[in-house]
Amino acid sequence: MIRVNDLHKRYGKTEALRGVSFALGPGITGLLGPNGAGKTTLLRCMLGVIRPTAGDVDFADGMRVRQQEVGYLPQKYGLFKELTVRESLAYFGVLKGIPHSQIPDEVDECLRRVNMLDSRARRVGALSGGMIRRVGIASALLGGPCILVFDEPTAGLDPEERVRFKRLASELGKVHTVLLSTHIVEDIEAIASTVIVLNEGRVAASGALQDIAELARGKCYVAPQRAVNDYSEDYYIEKYLEIDGEPVARLLSAKYLDGFTPVEPTVEDGYLCATRGIA
Repeated sequence: MIRVNDLHKRYGKTEALRGVSFALGPGITGLLGPNGAGKTTLLRCMLGVIRPTAGDVDFADGMRVRQQEVGYLPQKYGLFKELTVRESLAYFGVLKGIPHSQIPDEVDECLRRVNMLDSRARRVGALSGGMIRRVGIASALLGGPCILVFDEPTAGLDPEERVRFKRLASELGKVHTVLLSTHIVEDIEAIASTVIVLNEGRVAASGALQDIAELARGKCYVAPQRAVNDYSEDYYIEKYLEIDGEPVARLLSAKYLDGFTPVEPTVEDGYLCATRGIA
């Protein structure tokens, strides 16, 4: 169990975190929030990369945040361009204190899990952004840490690799505590057991996926696209789509408008209600 207790972080006059509290247990927790919500700052405070202005983080059994116990993929992940993929991970293996005799097999296994084993001899400088991201995921897995923290892990990944990562994260969540930070609802919708929605440095909502979806109950509608501009009341257009050959808009509104058709809410609907203050 990890408990985050009333975390605050201030940069000059800017409050990046404003009293964030929650608890994490085994399984996958999705940390959702728009860009600038404070997600990366929160993760860095939790892991001791930066000091919070106030508040603290408690780990069960007095565990300390150490390389061997926590695997962390930061949002910005850099590597030495002149090293090969395998050399880069071996370097991180040494930093994590993995016995030298175990490092080659450990590195190959982690590369296999992110579909990079065939690229282990390539120079880092020749890799695409998505491939570097996968090396970063592999480095987080080194040493078999019991806590895994991923900050925007699917950034730059192609659709096939996004699916592969979600499958891997689902496996890891069966035996580890996994915190997955993203602004993309789809990344956690199928695999997370709980969700924390962060907005403007505060926890805007938290709970199971269904709890988040329920925030949009009675606020989610579709309406003919041609008629949307006829309404003067406030509403938020999520997206345009086609239903039975007719172009429609999917909308969020705090009150029912004549001509709108209520629809079942999704996690994304609830997330948008929480971050846009649609109550």
